Amino acid sequence: MAFNALAYAQELEHAGVPQAQATAQAQALHRAFEDQKSELATKSDVAELRADFADLRADFEGLRADTRTGLIELRGELSSEVGTLRSEMGVIRSEIGTLRGEMGELRGEIGTLRGEMGTLRGEIGTLR
Repeated sequence: MAFNALAYAQELEHAGVPQAQATAQAQALHRAFEDQKSELATKSDVAELRADFADLRADFEGLRADTRTGLIELRGELSSEVGTLRSEMGVIRSEIGTLRGEMGELRGEIGTLRGEMGTLRGEIGTLR
């Protein structure tokens, strides 16, 4: 941005501002613009930022794709593990059913043994 301090001072003088005051204002404004000039972004600065943002977008998209792929793989692994667990639970349920059956048989045998013991006690009592 170009600032013409002389033209600015002349405009102030035409508006009725004394020459010394117009010159002082023009010089002060010129110095302020010069001080700020180093902090203004140039076209190359903006282009560099755009390139950096494009790189960041590309990196972000790569990370997003990697994350999505990882989640898909994890979902597959979890589904497989859940299937395995369900299968194992079925086996365990079957084994529990078998054990319950065997326990029923044992209870029956215990009942039979108790009956036989009662009979034997009765016979022993008769023999005495």
